[in-house]
Amino acid sequence: MVALITGTSDTRAWAKGIAKAAPGDVFNEHIGKAIALHRALGLPVPSEYLNAPEPEGFRVDDVVTNRDGVYADVRFTSTLLHRLPGYDGVTIKGVYCGDAWRHSYSHGWVGENQIRVVDDSARYSAVGNEVSA
Repeated sequence: MVALITGTSDTRAWAKGIAKAAPGDVFNEHIGKAIALHRALGLPVPSEYLNAPEPEGFRVDDVVTNRDGVYADVRFTSTLLHRLPGYDGVTIKGVYCGDAWRHSYSHGWVGENQIRVVDDSARYSAVGNEVSA
């Protein structure tokens, strides 16, 4: 995520701030923009931004990837589309999969114990969510 500060009469960048998620962290677009802006303005970045908690549970539109050791031959990134309660609690090769979700990677489903969230930005987007004035 990059924030550029420019003047109104020219296109030169006066300041630049960069925010990048560390490997293993969950990316959040809104927190990334706030961090980049603070850095561009030369302001200290609040620790709440740098130490934001991991998301709890899974939600529609979360971007997920498979956990280490699950589907070891394929690394996928996918968006959760909707729950599939009919597949909840399935055990595959002796491993409990948890609650089931339809996802965008393939026509199949994944269990919550097989995946982890890598981008939860959609949870905080005003599109599709109720916004009160």
